[in-house]
Amino acid sequence: MRSIIERWAMEAWLHLGYGEKDVFSMDYVDVLLGYWRSYHYQMAMSGMPSLPNSRIIPYGAEAMNQISRDVFASMGVNAEPETFFEASAPEFDEKHRKSADKLINDMTLFWRSLGMSFPRKQLDSLYS
Repeated sequence: MRSIIERWAMEAWLHLGYGEKDVFSMDYVDVLLGYWRSYHYQMAMSGMPSLPNSRIIPYGAEAMNQISRDVFASMGVNAEPETFFEASAPEFDEKHRKSADKLINDMTLFWRSLGMSFPRKQLDSLYS
């Protein structure tokens, strides 16, 4: 494994009853999409996005810097956030893009069924 996200992805699949050999034989992007699905289901089921003081912060330097400024201001701190290093969006082939789009659509509907708003627009802006 090359990253903590890959470890979390493995743990998500193991939790679902798959063996490591099964996961290693899967398509890499499908493994990550499965982790992404599991993570966002868990987040929704916890009710955390509905809590009054919770915020969902989309990935990206602009969003991370803004939330840092907001937190600093709320604490009366006059400081600028450190540089947030942002990876460029990966290129996906058509098969993976369709799988991801379906997953995002499903997640949007699932969150809506729980009375929550999934950050679809922010995701779309990252990959459009």
